Amino acid sequence: MSDFDISIAAFGAAGDGIADDTAAFETAIASCQDTGKTLHLHPGRRYSIRRELVITTDKSLRIDGHGATLIADAPMRSLLALLGGAFVQCREVTFHGGRLAQFALYSVRGGQSRFSDCVFYFGLVDSVRLAAGGLAGGNDCMQFFDCEMSRSGQSHAVTVTCPASNGSDEPVLDLGIDTSRVTAGDLLKVGDYIGQVAGVPEPGKVCMKRLPAIPALEGASGTLFCGYGYREEPYNDNNLVVLRDCILRANGCGGALLGGLYGARLQSVQSDFNGLAGFVVGILGDVAPIGTSFRDCYSEDHVLDFLFAHANGVEISTFNGPGTMATLNPSFAYGTFINLQGQPGLKNVCLNKVVTNLLVIP
Repeated sequence: MSDFDISIAAFGAAGDGIADDTAAFETAIASCQDTGKTLHLHPGRRYSIRRELVITTDKSLRIDGHGATLIADAPMRSLLALLGGAFVQCREVTFHGGRLAQFALYSVRGGQSRFSDCVFYFGLVDSVRLAAGGLAGGNDCMQFFDCEMSRSGQSHAVTVTCPASNGSDEPVLDLGIDTSRVTAGDLLKVGDYIGQVAGVPEPGKVCMKRLPAIPALEGASGTLFCGYGYREEPYNDNNLVVLRDCILRANGCGGALLGGLYGARLQSVQSDFNGLAGFVVGILGDVAPIGTSFRDCYSEDHVLDFLFAHANGVEISTFNGPGTMATLNPSFAYGTFINLQGQPGLKNVCLNKVVTNLLVIP
């Protein structure tokens, strides 16, 4: 290695998947931020992490993983949290939530950070969460290239009880399950009805937005789908976030929930085998993302390829998928869809849209 590189072994990390390597990583990260050196992990090693690795300063950090894995071996919010505005460049690292971390990656201030050839998976809630935190420009221009975000969240069989508030604009449904890991944007499906969770007012219950109108669900059985490969919280300042050549696979609810202030740019992104939906844009009742774009994307999520909950300025250019494009919000506007391809039965029920070159493959 050159004078600009240093190995994690120099800080005492074992990488055997048994010894606790948390302290070694904390020391290494602080040292590399101070010296500007690139932190190198060892190929194929498995590093046990037992508390969240938190980046709290704005100093740059470079990590070259060489295919190594960081695995959560204790309950924590995330394996890696970006809170300080540091420019982080990370490549060839697998972040394994171990079903103990809520997220593999959690970012409040990760602006301009770049992750390439990384894997984020097995989070209790999501693989990657871009959080709001009330910070302007907090996650602007983050980039994910050739990454996989998969196998996070879960689905729950539920029986719905409707309290007296069911006639309100935000009815509360009693699902009788543990809702501690349910988040705004998760989806409930009962028969043909699909609704989006607006919040969790108290344990076991979810608040739903009344768009579309909730049918008589008292005593009905259904499924609550929770967790995304990539999720943006409402009011998250995420201008020009880019996902390119990424895979969003086998998550409890969907591939991606784009709910931030500004639309992410997705290019050549594949979403498949998720619980209910490929791509969900917006969260009912919150700020509508502006300018979300999809180019050369693909979905194999057979219930819903796209679900537009609350969004403006969506652009979809050259998309292939076998499912349905639908909207929950009749005020959805400014959508431009070009070159859509799908199997027979592809439905497009979005309002106020421009559609050109819609091709249905027999």
